[in-house]
Amino acid sequence: MITTQINSPNSYVPAGALQDGIPPIVEPNWGNGKIPIPGNILVNTIIPDQFRRGYVQSWNFTAQSELGRGWNLQAGYIGTRSVGQLAYLNRNAGFIGGGVATSR
Repeated sequence: MITTQINSPNSYVPAGALQDGIPPIVEPNWGNGKIPIPGNILVNTIIPDQFRRGYVQSWNFTAQSELGRGWNLQAGYIGTRSVGQLAYLNRNAGFIGGGVATSR
């Protein structure tokens, strides 16, 4: 997976405008087998023989009954469960509630 981060000049200026569209992805040079990765690109790799793809289960149930005189009763439940999903840990994130500038 390759993601890119586009930074703004400061926190008061947006990084881009919606009407400008998504900036093109700069593809690396594949010629010599060495891929230089720019500083604003994040790369994650997965070991193929140890990787098991996660999945999402979702279900719903609805019951409806006519009570009479134009009244209906309806109850429903919708559920979703993620199993073995990929999650990335941001090791640079500060501790919540630490109270110091580095935890922000």
